[in-house]
Amino acid sequence: MKNSVRTVSNIFFIIFFSKLLGQVREMMIASNYGTGMEANAFLTATQIPLNFFDIILGAAIVSAFVPVFNTYYKEGGLALANRFTDHFVGCITVISVIISAIGVLFSASIVALMAKGFDTATAALTAKLLRILFPAMLFTAVAYAYAGVLQSLGEFKAPAAMSIVSNGVTILYLLLFQNKFGVYGLACSMLAGWMLQLVLLIPYLIKFKFRFGFKLNFAHPGMKKVYILALPILLSSWVQPLNVLFNTYLASFLNNGEAVSAINYANKLYLIIASVFTVAITNLILPELSRMFVSRQEKEAGLVIANALKATTLFILPVMVLFIILSKPIVEVIYKSGSFDDHSVYLTSTALAFYSIGMLGYSWQEVLNKSFYAMQKSKIPMQTAFVTIIINMLLSISLFRIIGIGGLALSAACAATTGGIVLFIRIRKQNLFIPVRQIMIVLLKAFLSAFIAGCFAYFSYMLLEPYAQTRWTQLIVCGLIAVIAILIYVTLLVFMRCEEIYSIKLIFKKEEGGKNN
Repeated sequence: MKNSVRTVSNIFFIIFFSKLLGQVREMMIASNYGTGMEANAFLTATQIPLNFFDIILGAAIVSAFVPVFNTYYKEGGLALANRFTDHFVGCITVISVIISAIGVLFSASIVALMAKGFDTATAALTAKLLRILFPAMLFTAVAYAYAGVLQSLGEFKAPAAMSIVSNGVTILYLLLFQNKFGVYGLACSMLAGWMLQLVLLIPYLIKFKFRFGFKLNFAHPGMKKVYILALPILLSSWVQPLNVLFNTYLASFLNNGEAVSAINYANKLYLIIASVFTVAITNLILPELSRMFVSRQEKEAGLVIANALKATTLFILPVMVLFIILSKPIVEVIYKSGSFDDHSVYLTSTALAFYSIGMLGYSWQEVLNKSFYAMQKSKIPMQTAFVTIIINMLLSISLFRIIGIGGLALSAACAATTGGIVLFIRIRKQNLFIPVRQIMIVLLKAFLSAFIAGCFAYFSYMLLEPYAQTRWTQLIVCGLIAVIAILIYVTLLVFMRCEEIYSIKLIFKKEEGGKNN
């Protein structure tokens, strides 16, 4: 168990450091470009190829390639798995090249469709940047495939560190060459960072004596297995990219297009908190759940899922409340400098506050999606994904006209919360012996404790705000309020005898128990 816990801890800190570097990159972009034309153009041009990748290839690589690779590896060793990988890489390379070529040739039409509200100058700049960035799909697709190979062979650190490389390249560009090459150089640095993600993996693959090759057979038996596995997972993975693309389209009509960059900054800041802890939890429980379902240990699997939900709830709720209450000073501390002015702060903090309402729902959705994948019941997340996409679109169309940028973020939050609730209802029907009453009690205790801590944070900030006029004083005030609020939250949980406050330990104990069985 110590080795598995150490591995998860190492991955957690690598992912956290990567996210931290990503946030530093966003802070530097915000400082240089604010929420002006170049920021809107660049961030839109960055989102489009990555969201196309997520919609068309992402889930197939992450969730379907790895199981098939492991099947070949188990049956015929690395040589047989290697040959399948050659076909897989060949197929995704051809698909990526075709999509990238279409994206480059029709960049202006894609921008007109995805960001219809942009003025002529912003749309033209976005199209030019998109021509630079669309080839990123190719490097990202191949890098993800080889990262899956390394994970299957027991190497987790290099795949987790991929984003550190890409973020680092962009940060170095902003530090050294920003004044010389501007936003076009920024786009080139982003493309170079994605290329270097692939380069990073090559020495590790060579270490495992992996042989690189290129074969093209879409009818290969392994590819047919990938198609069957990938389709429902692929459809269920459309939620985030489709919601982002749709909200970007609507945001282009708000605040002269400035809402596009504002929701981008807010969403990335929100996802750092919502995803890092959740990723660490799901990385821990997914392999164990898969083994339990193969061994028909439904009761033990139900307890692991319950403990994961409890741990996620206890960690995320106080952070969610603090982000809602302190969204304005948080954005000011992180982003406000240079071109990022008071108006940019207002737009971004409004989006962040409303996004944060869905933080718990997003986290539950991630945990439960992985649980269904472990059960090999990927159709349920797929069905839920379509529900959440429809909810987000309907609410976005209604609310963005009423409360502007906040309506777009609130729609995404409502969709994420609905997804978490629907998946929880569906997993209750899977005969897994999930202790629903215990989860609800923890949820109520955590909500009550977080509410009281949140009230303290709100009134404390109202009292201290006049003394927090600089970036450093805001950081001190927010940090002090957050620390005391968390202490109040934990104290209240202890007072209410919420033994599940140690639920992360329970997950590790359950893992040990599962291995001993």
